Amino acid sequence: MLEIQAPRRVRFNVAGTIYETFLETLERFPSTLLGDSLRRVDFFDSNTKTYYINHSAIAFDAILFYYQSNGRLIRPPHVPMEIFEEECIFYDLGTKAIGNMKAKEGYEFDDTETTLTEFQKQTKFQKLWQFFEEPTSSFAAQIYLLITLIITTTTVMLDCFVTLAVYGHSDTFRVLDHVSNYTNFIFLAEFIARLISTPSKPKFFKSTRNIVDILAILPLITFIAITDERLQNVLFHKVFRLFRVLRLTLWARYFRSLKMVLEILSNCVSDILMLILFIAIASTLLGTITYYAELEDKNSPVSSVPDGMWLAIQTIVTLGYGDIIPVTVIGKLFTALTAAIGALTVILPLLSLEEKYIDIYTKMFRIKAIHLDPLKPFEKSLKRMSSRK
Repeated sequence: MLEIQAPRRVRFNVAGTIYETFLETLERFPSTLLGDSLRRVDFFDSNTKTYYINHSAIAFDAILFYYQSNGRLIRPPHVPMEIFEEECIFYDLGTKAIGNMKAKEGYEFDDTETTLTEFQKQTKFQKLWQFFEEPTSSFAAQIYLLITLIITTTTVMLDCFVTLAVYGHSDTFRVLDHVSNYTNFIFLAEFIARLISTPSKPKFFKSTRNIVDILAILPLITFIAITDERLQNVLFHKVFRLFRVLRLTLWARYFRSLKMVLEILSNCVSDILMLILFIAIASTLLGTITYYAELEDKNSPVSSVPDGMWLAIQTIVTLGYGDIIPVTVIGKLFTALTAAIGALTVILPLLSLEEKYIDIYTKMFRIKAIHLDPLKPFEKSLKRMSSRK
């Protein structure tokens, strides 16, 4: 058979991504799709000595790790639970492995109800959690999402309008301020509902979204606790109101492009910190040199080292305010050197950002393309099962 000709080192092509492992690794779980030679051979190409599987490459990373780690199944962070569970069922990892994986993430799992087209029965709390966390789960969830986004945008716009001098402390200002505050009761109710229905309380409070929600709700707490309008105008209350602007970042949860940008920035934190550190060092060094170069001219705008550092920062990031400029020949030469260094400083991190952008975009695109039809991954398995009968 074809399986006999396959080498001990097995090669997979999953949605264009190449994986290699040892045959002994797959045989640790002979009851699974990849561990059963008779079932695995359907995907084997004798010409290229490669198994071709048209499924998610990101999910396959976790599937292959399941074999390599002797049964540790961990869901990738970019793959929704429902899609990853479908993948696990396709590779026939077993209800026990899937149940243990879901239990670690706070999901309930009933192996008697797991089929190719129907998943575990959800409790009321799980349905409530899914309603808030997965807008595509139902039509009502989509309507609620639309209303929430409209209210969020309106609240932020009201917070901006009340700062206009034309309103001042007029009646219009008070009305807009009260409307802005009372709309936060909706977000407070949502936060409490999500807190009650969350599968894991520790993960809930560690989530960035929930931290933003807590900061955005703080103005409502001060609005309720402080009844005196004079005290409501103190500095800390105004600072709390600024946190409501952070709620606009929640739009990224529902738009793939914004989510991808935040994902890239989170993956490039080390690169951004190194960029800031390099700019700080370069601006200090070149700013100091520029300052001493400008000492020859008493009318030079660079009258101190901080002025020289400000000039260096403007030059490095190509900002060019023009409020401080060099007047001596040596100062202009060092400023030109600062511009050249700044160009290299900005280009290198951009190359890293571009690489990670392409990588994350490709992964997200694959997931979307492969799972347009949730039953498609199981069509071949169903046909094989029916033929055996």
